[in-house]
Amino acid sequence: MRWKPPKEPAVLLGWNGRYRLVDLVHLIGTPDENLLLELPVRCDGPADYRRVSICSSEEVAAFRRYATWLEGKVTEGAI
Repeated sequence: MRWKPPKEPAVLLGWNGRYRLVDLVHLIGTPDENLLLELPVRCDGPADYRRVSICSSEEVAAFRRYATWLEGKVTEGAI
């Protein structure tokens, strides 16, 4: 069976059902923001995604904030 791309974009909600981005994005700009870099690596479960059409506006906003912050970290060479 061949892989097919999703019909619509997916939004990262968090990791392992316990760590939700809507609860974690407040860490951006604090001394604890490195937790956002560590979670994808140290979490013992998979990342949680959902189709954008069934996400709340709060979930989409949290993902956008996280993705923008992460892009900035990569651009500045922090990771």
